[in-house]
Amino acid sequence: MRSMLVVLVLGGCSSPEDAPLVRPEVVFACDTFECVPPPTTPPTLGDPDAGLEVLRNGDLMKCGVPLDTFESLMPFLGEVTLLEGRTGDGANIPYEYAVGTSERGARVVSFSCFDCHASEFDGELVLGMGDHLAGLGSGLAGVALAKTLTSDPDELIELDVFEAVLEVMDPYTPDTRGLSAGNSSMMAVAARRDPLTSNWLDEPHMEPPDGGVPYNVPAWWTTKYKHALFANSVARGNHTNFALNPAHVCTESPEAMEDVLALGPDLAAYIVSIEEPVWPWGIDDALADQGQDVFEATCAGCHGTYRDGVVDFPNVVVPIEVIDTDPWAAEQQPVWQRAWDEHFSINPFGEGMEWAPQAGYMAPPLVGLWASAPYFHNGAAPTLADVIDSAARPAIWRRASLDSGDYDQEAVGWNIEVLDTPKDSIDDPAERYEVYDTSRRGYGNTGHPFGDGLDDGEREALLEYLKTL
Repeated sequence: MRSMLVVLVLGGCSSPEDAPLVRPEVVFACDTFECVPPPTTPPTLGDPDAGLEVLRNGDLMKCGVPLDTFESLMPFLGEVTLLEGRTGDGANIPYEYAVGTSERGARVVSFSCFDCHASEFDGELVLGMGDHLAGLGSGLAGVALAKTLTSDPDELIELDVFEAVLEVMDPYTPDTRGLSAGNSSMMAVAARRDPLTSNWLDEPHMEPPDGGVPYNVPAWWTTKYKHALFANSVARGNHTNFALNPAHVCTESPEAMEDVLALGPDLAAYIVSIEEPVWPWGIDDALADQGQDVFEATCAGCHGTYRDGVVDFPNVVVPIEVIDTDPWAAEQQPVWQRAWDEHFSINPFGEGMEWAPQAGYMAPPLVGLWASAPYFHNGAAPTLADVIDSAARPAIWRRASLDSGDYDQEAVGWNIEVLDTPKDSIDDPAERYEVYDTSRRGYGNTGHPFGDGLDDGEREALLEYLKTL
């Protein structure tokens, strides 16, 4: 398998001590599998500083809990982390939330992009990092509580509107910490929006997904290298509008869609401006140099090369029968295609985009990989050591703690506790929520066997190199 994925054109493999190392050429796997081509119409980019301001203080989300009532709910949230640079109504709102203006002119609080695309590491909020600590509840309980705290008829209307959206999303809520089923809930809500007007429909106009596929949220700093936004290679080309799709759940009219989509170019520019975080501890440079040779002989055919600060990423889509990781997300190809055919192909959020869902997964760029744990599209491998040794992967596990600094520098990932008790046999819902059980649909940890042939020394060197990306 290794030789199929990458061919090394030998020559210059050894050099005099005073000559620079010349590494063999890496040939990507594009002759074997599809590589998503560069977009004919690239994303529309605006001002990255203005894009960050959109996320801090912009008007993206147009449904939610009325601001006054949300502030009454704040004591129930416990300790919160604020977003630096927020002003006005949002100054004291937790970073996971955002303030917007509803169709009826009310100031409302809803989820924000940073709900999934920011997380804490060692006590610091890292924007663009997938939320490995995510506790993504549906919000229905919060709306129910909010309704007990207000008798204002206008506020109750806003809560009814938001509740209708959350009721559609609720069946897709992940039951395991750190994961998102946002793609499934996105399509479920789209089924209840008229594709042209965005008016709410009492009945879905297309068949919604049959379940919430769990995803490990990718880091935003990988976006600039990808020719498609999603692991199944969907959202190719100019995906500026589609990247705003979470806001589509709250747009109730063509005018609201137009207002939101006007923010897209600046937001897209901010996302591609984010740089990956640098490994904060020491690196054994000699060992990492050995690991680069292992990487380029084993991994680079699909994941690209990272030489002298230059990323050459091929955007390889590996069929599910080859990668052999959990198939449920790949099997959703017809669901994604239906969402395009019946909604986004005629909806402004799909404008400019090419749509080509595949029964496989696009190998991701590996920049900032150390800060992307857990691994695989569904987060089934808690550390990089598990990724490159399939026999080492735990079947049932949970984070050893929710301390954002509780990190395993040797295995490269979060410290975990391996369990014997299946998730479904745990009575306490809060305890059950913390447990990752790979026997469940969508949560499998099989596949990606490409490091299994390495010896212990090669794995140690490879891990050291991966820390440098």
